Amino acid sequence: MQKLGEFVMSKLDKDGDGKITVHEVEEMVEETSEKLKKGVEPIRSLLQRYRWTAEMGVGYIACFYGGNFSHCFLCATAFQSAEGEEVMRNINELRKITSESTMKFVSHIGGEDGAIVVSSTGTNSNEHSPTDSGSERKVEIPSTTLLAAISSIDPERILRCMRSIYVGFLASLCAAVNENAAKFGLGLTLGDRITSFIMSVVERFMDQAETRISGAVEDGDARDSHVSTVSKAEDEKALVQKQSIQTTLAWTRLGVRAVASSLGVYVSWKLKDMAATWSTCHWGGITCIGAFCHLVGHKDAAMEEMLGFGLAGLGFAFHLRSFSKPAVPTLLSPLLMPVTLAETVLRSMTLTSS
Repeated sequence: MQKLGEFVMSKLDKDGDGKITVHEVEEMVEETSEKLKKGVEPIRSLLQRYRWTAEMGVGYIACFYGGNFSHCFLCATAFQSAEGEEVMRNINELRKITSESTMKFVSHIGGEDGAIVVSSTGTNSNEHSPTDSGSERKVEIPSTTLLAAISSIDPERILRCMRSIYVGFLASLCAAVNENAAKFGLGLTLGDRITSFIMSVVERFMDQAETRISGAVEDGDARDSHVSTVSKAEDEKALVQKQSIQTTLAWTRLGVRAVASSLGVYVSWKLKDMAATWSTCHWGGITCIGAFCHLVGHKDAAMEEMLGFGLAGLGFAFHLRSFSKPAVPTLLSPLLMPVTLAETVLRSMTLTSS
């Protein structure tokens, strides 16, 4: 432990003056971050360049081999539906808080560099060099420095951000581990899959009707001012019909979503494993077809849903042949190693809780 401490201190105290400053700590963090970015940058740039091809690959794996990672899928979907966007905003907020707290800390601690004194045990830091052999280093944090560090942090913002992150983590973990929570979470996810399929078809017909009525209203507005009373009445009727269709479409979305969510919860409660497999296959099919349509430059939501549904059916049938656990190809196993490890951990937690 002593050697480890000396190694850490030598890394932090770059100029060897026996003082660790806030700026030195920040430089160490920035250097580590830069090294990680340099290591990840080639992979990230490659994925950005071939983003839609990568999404097709991910969708294919989820559609035909997603049954091996059902717990990870439950965890991810629950996290996204519960607190996903809020958690990402709060993570960025924590980064902002860190930079603001550093500036406040330096201003409160006084001096030009905001040094945290590092000295040898039992000696004055000014009498001996901290790098002398046989001396044991330690960090001395005076009460004023500690108060400066505490006063530079806003506890309410920290608490709010951490609470949101905790709620998102807890929701995703419960959905993957607890049986009843998994059924409800899976039901909502399955309901969303059903809703997206139905609404893609319904909205297409609704949009066509709305377009026809909008055209009729615009034609009425463009007519000459010397029109008959009957024509004006027809235009007013068309305008009222347009507003009625818009209201109907909004309530149709709400009704379909409610019915689909209820149906999803019922199906997942009766057939949890089958529902999880189908949800994974459907998500993979939609992702794969959506990426393919983007590559070919064709955008049609209804067609994407229909083709995605068909591809999901093929993937689901492929899963049924292998009892929802199809063997992953050997070439894909190294790439899926992190996901496989996470799935193993979640399944072991599920067995332990059961």
